[in-house]
Amino acid sequence: MLGNGRKTIGVFVSQAFQDFQDILCRGICSRANGLGYNVAIFSNFDGYGEFKYEIGESNIAYLPVYEDLDGIILLPDTMHVKDFKSNIVENIKKHCNCPVVSVRQPMEEYYNVLIKDESVLEEIILHFIKVHNFNKLNFLTGPADNPVSIQRLNTYRRILYENGIPIEEDRIYFGDFWKNSASYAVDKWLSNPDTWPQAIICANDYMAVTVCNTLLERGILVPKDIAVSGCDNIDITMDYVPHITTVGMPVFDMGVEAVDIIHRVNLGLAQEKTSYLKCITYIRESCGCKMNNAPEDFIRRRNNIIKEMEAKDKDISNNAYMSIDLTGVTTLDKLNSKLSSYTYLNKGFSSFYMCLYEDWSNYTQDADFKKISSESTVTMEVGMKNGKWLQKVQFNSRDLLPPVYMDKGPSTSFLICFTIRKNVMGIRR
Repeated sequence: MLGNGRKTIGVFVSQAFQDFQDILCRGICSRANGLGYNVAIFSNFDGYGEFKYEIGESNIAYLPVYEDLDGIILLPDTMHVKDFKSNIVENIKKHCNCPVVSVRQPMEEYYNVLIKDESVLEEIILHFIKVHNFNKLNFLTGPADNPVSIQRLNTYRRILYENGIPIEEDRIYFGDFWKNSASYAVDKWLSNPDTWPQAIICANDYMAVTVCNTLLERGILVPKDIAVSGCDNIDITMDYVPHITTVGMPVFDMGVEAVDIIHRVNLGLAQEKTSYLKCITYIRESCGCKMNNAPEDFIRRRNNIIKEMEAKDKDISNNAYMSIDLTGVTTLDKLNSKLSSYTYLNKGFSSFYMCLYEDWSNYTQDADFKKISSESTVTMEVGMKNGKWLQKVQFNSRDLLPPVYMDKGPSTSFLICFTIRKNVMGIRR
């Protein structure tokens, strides 16, 4: 696999560009590269709630030959596309002989890299009780059917009980780990004097930031009037004013540990089924602790934000130009010509390949669904490596990418499928 004779670890994930997934994959790639493994990241996007799109997006589960993989890492709680997770598990059961590691969500039949969600928020809740002497603590968790939501809520219940604080169900709100639910929770609590909080503890940072914004819109200051905390330690927690008190998962280290588990098993060494990594609590400003007055921190963060905004503006412009330029393209030759002129915009990649299945032109939006095959002939229609354009070449899809262009050293490949709704036309790296 990948044509360089090295062992390959397959990573299955959805929306790899999101913060958690991106940092975790960086940890995986860094450690794997150091140990001499290739990494093949099989990623997809959401199906946007459209059944036919979800079929196409889930189809990447059939792209690799599982027998060729020397390790598999799963991020199951990122997989919202229908059947994506189940298709992978089915293929693993049928074809896989290598160690499989699940990250962040336990899967009994595999190795696991986890944090103890039942204690993640313990230090923050105790901080509000012991340091700030609060006893009116409201809790905004995630969906009621999400294991992480329940575990973090159970921590809240346990700590309150152990400290003699009554557990009031009206101070608990089940959200969605996103923004709208946070606004609804604030409106509900503020509409009743009996549920007005001293602090709002959120099960993730996105909800915490929205809570702060919603309170500000209602003339309520954080932390002067109501304190707020989050969980996950995403970048915005340090950009937001006041800085958000939160808990950070060792995401990069989770990726490193997942690779180490695979390596130890492949060496025949003893390995526990589950590895637990410790979270880090960051006490900042939103809980009411001392404001950060270090000017160098503000300058550094401000400059980083400006750079990020400029980069995003540039990406938006480039994407808009590319979308306009590709409108009306009706032939493969024209597509190749247009697409080639935009591949240089890819950041952080040394090479780009657009590969199409031999019979790709036979598919239409309404064609019968066909699973992609790992034994098909594929043509690399567009290729660029180290700034140089490559000649078209055919290869067996089992290799994932054209072996003739692969490096001898360990390789990291990011693979997604080209789809027309439910059917897959080819592969992009």
